[in-house]
Amino acid sequence: MKITVVKYEKLHNLGNYENEKVGVEITVGDDDHPGDVLLEARKFVDQGLRDLVHARRAEQLRLEDERRQALINPSTPPSDDIPF
Repeated sequence: MKITVVKYEKLHNLGNYENEKVGVEITVGDDDHPGDVLLEARKFVDQGLRDLVHARRAEQLRLEDERRQALINPSTPPSDDIPF
C-alpha cells in the first residue's frame, strides 16, 4: 500500500463555546516519506493556529481599547466589529 496524501487537522477551542478547525492536506511526493510529510503538516497547522490565536487576541485588545476610549470620550461610539 502506498500513501499518496497526508491530512492533518486540529480543533481549537475559542473559549466561547465555539471551535475552529485548522488543517492541511499534502500530497506525498515519490521521494517523500509519509511520516516526514505528516510532521511538516503538523508544524504548518500549529504555526497557523499560533498566528490565528495571536490575531484574535490583538483584535480583542483593540475592541477593548475602543470601548474604554468610548467611556472616556462618549462622542466616539465603540465598534460593532465583533470578530467571533
